[in-house]
Formats: sequence, structure tokens, C-alpha cells
Amino acid sequence: SEEFFRKCIILFEELNDRGQMARGINDLAVTLVYAGKFADGLPLFEEGLSIHYALDLPGEPGVPTTVKGFALMHLGRYEEALTHLQRSLSFYAKAEISYSIKNLGRIALAKNVYDTARQHLSEALTLFRDKSDMNGLGQTLGCLGYVALRQHNLRQARTYIGENLQLAAETRIFLPSMTALAGVALLYVEQGEYAA
Repeated sequence: SEEFFRKCIILFEELNDRGQMARGINDLAVTLVYAGKFADGLPLFEEGLSIHYALDLPGEPGVPTTVKGFALMHLGRYEEALTHLQRSLSFYAKAEISYSIKNLGRIALAKNVYDTARQHLSEALTLFRDKSDMNGLGQTLGCLGYVALRQHNLRQARTYIGENLQLAAETRIFLPSMTALAGVALLYVEQGEYAA
């Protein structure tokens, strides 16, 4: 899909349709980020969002803003990521912001601000349960398990990690499976079953 979006950008540039060009650039950036090419997507977001605002296009660029925050989070640029993720909260209805809320929790977890992490992640968990989003649910359960481990609440950690593991076994969705296995490993270490 990278090649497709690159061709679209060239076509819209030749047609002098800067609005569609901005959308194509933002779509390419999103594609790169979700392929794990976080740093490659950032300059494209800058270009696409710049065109969007310069042309005063209708609507807020919610997806590019949210995904740019996601990319910045993965690059460890937490303060910048927070700005974009918090901004994205105003673009959508409550049920549609679950991933942004989850990622706010992940940033708080990375910064060792556990109460804030637990608050965001608990809110995201409710939203994911309400809409039966198993991918988001599994990721969030894993993160809540990590928070509980960091706060030395092994009982709560076992509950979250156990539910994450069960969900991963039932759905075989990639990210929940990864967080479940990592959570089990961390739980064993925390319980002292393996020497560090």
C-alpha cells in the first residue's frame, strides 16, 4: 500500500489537488507507522497536516493526529506524543477514543506515573469491553497487569495477565498474545520463580 499511496500523491500533485494530496500524504504516513516505520512517518505527517491547515480543509485531521502521537510514543518522545494524543481526544466521540486513552496510559506507565496509567488504562478497558474490541482489550489488560506488577499488587497482576492470556488463547490476535506472554514472564520474575 506504500506504493499505492505514493502514486496517488504524485497523481494529485500533477492535478494540483492539494487537498487530496494532503490526504494521500497522511495515509502514507499512517501506513508507514503501522508498518513500524515510526521515524519515516513523522515528516510526512508534518507535510500532510501543514497542507490540511494551510488550505483550511473541513474537519479535524483526527487519524493523522492520533497516529502521529502513536509514532512519537514509540520513539520515546513522550511529551510530544501526549500533546497529539490529548488533542485527538477532542476530535471523536467517547467510544472512538479508546486507543488514544490506552496510549495515554502507556505513556504514563513508561514515565512511571502508575496511578495516572491505571486511570487511563481502566477507562480504555471499559471502552474496549463496551465495543468488544478484542485487540484493544488484550493490549490494555496486559498494560494493567504491568501497572499492577510495578505497584507490587501481584493478585491484581495475576487477574489482568490471566484474562489477557485467556483472551490471547481464544482469539490468537498478535498484540494481545505478545502482551500476555510478556506479562506471564514478568509475573514469574516478580514472584521470584526465576533468578534475575
